[in-house]
Amino acid sequence: MTDIASADKKNEAALTSRKVVTVACKLPHGLVIRDFAESIVHENVLGGGTRKVKVFMTAGRPIRIKGPVVPEVFIRLVEVVGGYAISEGVDAAVYERWARANKDAAFMVNELVFGHEDGGRVRAWAKDHEHV
Repeated sequence: MTDIASADKKNEAALTSRKVVTVACKLPHGLVIRDFAESIVHENVLGGGTRKVKVFMTAGRPIRIKGPVVPEVFIRLVEVVGGYAISEGVDAAVYERWARANKDAAFMVNELVFGHEDGGRVRAWAKDHEHV
């Protein structure tokens, strides 16, 4: 019985220790964030033989970030603050890598997407940036 109890404790700790962020998005239909993992594959070369090539393949499931424009029947399912749709429970590590990779994109430079661990801070930020 103690093995089962300790396994349950470990599973509970793993489920509650995952860091998540809340994301505010003003892109009309939202966006999808995907995580990529680097791997090395062998590519065939003209004349025979192979060479090693670095590729990035999708890892994990795509994460849907909600946008503020939704059909009227679903408007109750989307929280909108200051024109930004709020998406909660986004994996923090994936969001951080995605934000770093897209830091020069127009939607990040123009503050159309913002994420933080504190949901209250994200909502306050969205209210402050309503004019964007």
